[in-house]
Amino acid sequence: MKKKIINFALLIGITAFTLQLLVRAYSTEDIIMLKHNTEIKFILLGVMALIINWVLEAVIMNVFGNAVELKIGFLGSLKYTLIGKYYNLITPFYSGGQPVQAYCMANDGHSISKTTTVLVNKFMVFQIVLNIYSLSMIIYNFNLIMSTMKTAIPFVIIGLVLNIGMITLIAVLFFNKKVFEKMIYWGIGIAYKIKVIKDIKHVKNKAISYFEDYYTSLKNMWKNKILFVKTAILTALMMTSYYFITYCVYLALSLRDASAFNIMSMQAILNMAVVFIPTPGTVGASEGGFYLLYKHYFGGQLVAFAILVWRLIVYYLNIAVCGCVALLDYIVRKRRKKVIISN
Repeated sequence: MKKKIINFALLIGITAFTLQLLVRAYSTEDIIMLKHNTEIKFILLGVMALIINWVLEAVIMNVFGNAVELKIGFLGSLKYTLIGKYYNLITPFYSGGQPVQAYCMANDGHSISKTTTVLVNKFMVFQIVLNIYSLSMIIYNFNLIMSTMKTAIPFVIIGLVLNIGMITLIAVLFFNKKVFEKMIYWGIGIAYKIKVIKDIKHVKNKAISYFEDYYTSLKNMWKNKILFVKTAILTALMMTSYYFITYCVYLALSLRDASAFNIMSMQAILNMAVVFIPTPGTVGASEGGFYLLYKHYFGGQLVAFAILVWRLIVYYLNIAVCGCVALLDYIVRKRRKKVIISN
């Protein structure tokens, strides 16, 4: 609970500071003028792209679920997707989503080993596609970055190195059975020493059973090459729908000089660069990165307003909708628990 309060306080503080910087870039008259000159139809198109992003991620989770006979259905996948997004958006390093998804799925009676398999493989495919996508865009935009965006180069390199490092770490932990088992047993040993668990033998026996189910599911899934090609394509489409939002903001501000590919390719680089910035929802870093990478396209007069509109869609609307789903799910779980206790 204390950690949640700290995260929320940090989130509100950084958000308030960032918004103040953006708003102070314009006078009241400037904001009114920009508001009247913004084409709302393209903002709505951006919102539609965000919804498509949610739907595609839910489809990916459902496809992976079906591959290990985890029957969660599309609506269930959409619910877990939105809950995961909410917790990613309010925690540092986008780290809160998967543990909460695993908890919710297990709480709904789904196999923990199969749930873990689905989430690990989904994460691995996402990271691999993100790196290939982003690296391709860096190569495509190399001359432009070197000539007009030199200040963004360290930012981009750090993001790329961290992403590759994360893939390597996940691969070692979750695909190497001995390393994973040692890590879990080490955790069980610590929990026993600090008296969190009492019957260490029982917990270790449950862990062994979990390992066997998990690695059987993992092994079977990795034999299915078509599954990974399919989910990689869906993941690339999911990312593209998210990157398209920035192009919608560009069009909304009546700008037409750059192509959709130019704008979206920069967004791919930005996402890769900020994903491991240790602020809740990468607040502050995303705005700063946007400024560095997009000032060339939006120009000094419009870039701050573009950041404001972009973040309203990809962050604040995202967190509002996903937060409502997470809250409703929490209320339903609480009521269900009360009914079980009363019976």
